[in-house]
Amino acid sequence: MLKHRVITGAISARVVVFAIFRRSTIAFALATALVLMIAAWEWAMLGGLRTARSRLAYAAVVAVSGALAAAATHWTWWVPTGRSAACLLWPFLAYRVVAFAQGDTGPDSIPVRVLGVGILISTWLALVWLHRQPMIGPALVMM
Repeated sequence: MLKHRVITGAISARVVVFAIFRRSTIAFALATALVLMIAAWEWAMLGGLRTARSRLAYAAVVAVSGALAAAATHWTWWVPTGRSAACLLWPFLAYRVVAFAQGDTGPDSIPVRVLGVGILISTWLALVWLHRQPMIGPALVMM
């Protein structure tokens, strides 16, 4: 079992490094958008959505919101504001992750879903923004 995990990790690491250093920012954005959808699927569970249909709907909302946000990135305020909002939301979401691990989905799972959309998209936009920086962008993503 460990052997399979090590092999999978080695192959995955190679693919990720290749995508970061050898692909254009557009290709990088599309590849990381796929990872974003997988993260949204998992985040839906954190937000109390249990059925596959509801989790898929949540991932679709994140996908559409991400596409709209990507289309709006020509506004200079978006990336810094999104990063700042993400930094302010992380402590609350860290608390919710711990509470979820202890079995509490609680009545505040709706805010967790809403905040999840913002956190996931702002993280994705920040990675894409870093990747497109001239000369050192891919190195910044690796950090």
